Amino acid sequence: MRGLEAAAATDGLDALAYLRSGGLPSVIVLDMRMPNMDGSSFQRALKADRRWSSIPVIIYSAFPPERHGDAFAVLRKATTDPDLLLDLIAAASPHRRPLE
Repeated sequence: MRGLEAAAATDGLDALAYLRSGGLPSVIVLDMRMPNMDGSSFQRALKADRRWSSIPVIIYSAFPPERHGDAFAVLRKATTDPDLLLDLIAAASPHRRPLE
């Protein structure tokens, strides 16, 4: 959709494995409630590694945190127009391409 590609992770540990294997997303859309490693723990691990610390994070969760660190944006699931999420992904992406 909109010329964007996505890689999915089942939880924070899976997302870290993706990054460690060389995956380098332009933007991360992060849920806060995940099994094995929650969104807050993932966000701390992401920011602790200089290879990934500059990747913009959009928190998209039914339970957004009061403190969201340096997230690019925070959206509550089920109450947000999906186009708004896509617009934020495009705005946050440092490598965005023209839409086709």
